[in-house]
Amino acid sequence: MNQTQTDCFKMVRTLAIGDIHGCYRSLDTLATFAALAPNDRIITLGGRAGEVG
Repeated sequence: MNQTQTDCFKMVRTLAIGDIHGCYRSLDTLATFAALAPNDRIITLGGRAGEVG
């Protein structure tokens, strides 16, 4: 199998993570559990950084 054929089998995952709110340790644990890869896409949901209220 050549490199082009191998690249076709690489999965691009999209992970949606909600309401992190400064929970670095939990996020780090989740990243380890999910075995994040360089081509993974992470979407954060919930409040925006610096949001008041």
